Amino acid sequence: MILDRFVILRGVRLLDGSGAPVQLCDIALRGGRIHEVGPNLPSYEGAEEVRMDGCYVSPGWMDLHTHVFERYGVFSVPPGDIGLSTGVTTLVDAGSAGALSFPDFAERVIAMARENVLAYVNIASPGITHGHAGRPGFVADHVHRSLHDVDLAEGVLSKYASLVVGWKARLSAVLANNDADIEAHAFQRLLSLRDRTRLPMMVHHIKSTIPADDVLQNLQERDVYTHLYHGIESSIFDPLTGAPSPQAVAARERGVVFDVGHGSGAFRWRIAEMACGEHGFWPDTISSDLHQYNALWPVRDLATTMSKFLHLGVSLEKVIAMVTDNVAAALGRESPVLSKASAGRMAELTVFTLDEGSYELPDADGEIRIGDRRITPMATVKDGEIHPCYGFYSRSNAADTLAIELQKVTGR
Repeated sequence: MILDRFVILRGVRLLDGSGAPVQLCDIALRGGRIHEVGPNLPSYEGAEEVRMDGCYVSPGWMDLHTHVFERYGVFSVPPGDIGLSTGVTTLVDAGSAGALSFPDFAERVIAMARENVLAYVNIASPGITHGHAGRPGFVADHVHRSLHDVDLAEGVLSKYASLVVGWKARLSAVLANNDADIEAHAFQRLLSLRDRTRLPMMVHHIKSTIPADDVLQNLQERDVYTHLYHGIESSIFDPLTGAPSPQAVAARERGVVFDVGHGSGAFRWRIAEMACGEHGFWPDTISSDLHQYNALWPVRDLATTMSKFLHLGVSLEKVIAMVTDNVAAALGRESPVLSKASAGRMAELTVFTLDEGSYELPDADGEIRIGDRRITPMATVKDGEIHPCYGFYSRSNAADTLAIELQKVTGR
């Protein structure tokens, strides 16, 4: 649906992405761009109006940890499955491609995606060809030192600088065939690549032979520590008290980004409840780590992960900041915050509702918490087009009504 007309979204509950309280205002869109944002906008001549009562609008959601190198190996999902149709306008791939496979990823997947797709490039040059230990056909990331080729990775950056946001290593003993020397080599090459290119790195660190304190001590501002609440070997939290290690606290003070990275096995209620509720160690960014092995259970979509942090006690305003402005800051990108200053910018928006009821929220162990609120994406606006959202759950009646109204506006 092409948004080529002059449209005013009336009565929006605006969450601007900064963490500021909800504002009741209007958003005027013209030719796919933001024309004006503010309360009680005038009725411009020729503008069509859509009532948005009960709907929230935010900057387009950004998922910092996904796997969308579709048809490469058996790990990734198509961008369209977890992108615009679920409220997400920007997908950041977390190391599915390495230096050898990145050109194919860039030209066959990223170039064709309707979503913005950015990437952390894997220090292992093939990327993730299979990826999940215990599954038939499993192939480790770090099978040989020669795969950690820094020069090859720098060559990718020289050609695809607009797509590459940093570097990634999955540090788990099994992903180095339980060879501590090869795992250590992967980490050292990752550090070297970060320092040579001055681009940050993302670290997956679970059941690793490298001590957590050694990893944390080497992290710098905008480096990302993902899979924050995994709660198994190599956790940065005390298993009994849930307290973060002193090195984790110091890393946060240096500007290291702590990311959820839910995934199949990296979010446990018992860890998150202690770390957040008792020690105040909240995430900086909320991400899904969506891939083939968790899209049905337990992740489902980014909105479900966001809803889990509502249940933990994060305000809706801060949850939205954790998938918008905070992510942009981690990526070193322009803030997407919506304000009067946004006029003239291409509109990238997510429309959603906050539904009340009783919702099952599973973790990696199958433990269930019952949430009384759920974030439900209804539509996204990107590149002058409106995309209805479906998400994992059925849409509410309000979402169906909104979709009908938007279709009227676009003349479809």
